[in-house]
Amino acid sequence: MNAPTNTHPDAGLIAIVDLWLGHHKAVREEANPEDNSATLLEWQATNELLHTMRPKTLLGVLALAIVAKDYAQVPGGKAENPEASKAMAWAVVNDLIRLAA
Repeated sequence: MNAPTNTHPDAGLIAIVDLWLGHHKAVREEANPEDNSATLLEWQATNELLHTMRPKTLLGVLALAIVAKDYAQVPGGKAENPEASKAMAWAVVNDLIRLAA
């Protein structure tokens, strides 16, 4: 996702989404990520930060929708964490409703 200018209200969120996507891809490509591998720890830190941020615009909601889609699309067709996938999808829905209000 191309990050907007630094003056965009969701520039920080979109930058974190870009990091999250890169870290998540790296974790998936690791043969057997250990619980303390640098790749997994980077993704976990980015994931925790991402979950503290709320979008301020539709572009921010779109960024989170891309994360939700990436979370749900796992090679082999099974979600690695179905509950987290559902929670992320509901967060996107709730953000849309919040912004529309």
